[in-house]
Amino acid sequence: MAVFAFAGRPDAERRGKEPGYEPYRALGYGCRGNPGRNAMQLAPRGPYCRTVFFVNVPTGKLGTFFTTSALYRGPHGVRVGMATATAERLLHRRLRVACGENIVFLGTKTILTIQFVGGTERADRTVIGGHVNAFVLESRRHDAGTFDC
Repeated sequence: MAVFAFAGRPDAERRGKEPGYEPYRALGYGCRGNPGRNAMQLAPRGPYCRTVFFVNVPTGKLGTFFTTSALYRGPHGVRVGMATATAERLLHRRLRVACGENIVFLGTKTILTIQFVGGTERADRTVIGGHVNAFVLESRRHDAGTFDC
């Protein structure tokens, strides 16, 4: 599997299915047993992982990717932990509150969501302060359905 070739053996693995979506295989990396605000829960009692690849079982294609790890970079060098103002400048976009504190890039085949935390919402729905918390990349065709907003 291409994910193993790229990231190695996962720390945790789980199978699941969201209503209306194909079944997926979740491969977790950077996992631990206790919850953390920068980790995704893979099963009811953990583990909690900083990076998760959701592979569409019938197609074998990557459906969704989630990470709070600073090992990954987004467009224009944006990374987890980067200040909101710096990310906005690099992306040429303003962070506004809509479905969470996110900047979303809609592509023909994918949707990239850059999630932010820690900011203060202003009256015009823009956000001051905070930082990049996570990246979520979803395939329009093979999505696992785990991040619908």
